[in-house]
Amino acid sequence: MNLDYATSLYVILMAIVFPLLVDLAIYIKFKDKLGLSNKNIMSILANFVQYKHEKMLGHRSTVVFMILDIILAIPVIVLVYYTKFNILALVISTAIYLYLIYLIRYRTYYKFIGKTIQDTL
Repeated sequence: MNLDYATSLYVILMAIVFPLLVDLAIYIKFKDKLGLSNKNIMSILANFVQYKHEKMLGHRSTVVFMILDIILAIPVIVLVYYTKFNILALVISTAIYLYLIYLIRYRTYYKFIGKTIQDTL
């Protein structure tokens, strides 16, 4: 595979796909507390993004999280690129990246979801 093509694919995964999957995982974790139903994967994610934007974090949250994802992804992408897509570097750096964005989003969402649950009681 061409190194430029592989880099482009990896950047797309790091900037778009992985953050959406992390949002989906966090939504599945909190869906019972939020009182939201799950119909299919895309509607689950759409419900959570809509809930996140309108009720918890405001509309600027998407931009903030995208910038944070890009800042966290840059060192990972550079490391993987300079190791010529060594599988060990790829797996370890991607796992660390996913764990970091999961922790950041989980703590942020939990802060607002816990507050929302307390308000409804």
